[in-house]
This record gives sequence, structure tokens and C-alpha cells, in this order.
Amino acid sequence: MNQLKDSLKSTQTWQRVFFVLLYLVVACIIVETVFVALILLQCGFMLLSGKKNDNLLQFSRSVLSYYVQVLEYLCFKSDERPFPFKPWP
Repeated sequence: MNQLKDSLKSTQTWQRVFFVLLYLVVACIIVETVFVALILLQCGFMLLSGKKNDNLLQFSRSVLSYYVQVLEYLCFKSDERPFPFKPWP
């Protein structure tokens, strides 16, 4: 019972909960919206030019790396907060 009280009183616990909720919004709304835009843009380039856009591919890779970092933080696999608390991947 004391462990529960200590956990509920801990600022680290509440800070982690706050950042989990914040990154959950980032992951579910912002990153997924960016992925949809990247997919549509890449499809447009494929239709118009017949080849992939290398700049979009590179940016897609970095967004995907960021998404993995966010998911690792959300699933408690990592305690290291992703961007903007560390450099963009």
C-alpha cells in the first residue's frame, strides 16, 4: 500500500503520465496525418513522373524513425523522450 501511495505522490510518475498522453496525441493525430500526406504525395509523384521522389523517401524514413521512438516511449520500452527533447532522427 505504501508503494502505491509513493507512486501516486511521485512527480516522476505524473510527469511520465503527462508525457505519455502528450506523445499519444502526437502519435495518433500529427504523425499519422503526416504519413497520410506523404503517402498521397508519393502516389502523386509516381503517377506524374513514374518514379519515387527521393526527398519524400528520406523524410518518410525520418518520420518513421520518430514514430518508432514515440511508440517505444509509449510502451515503456524506453525512458528517453523523443523529439523535441532529443534531436530529430
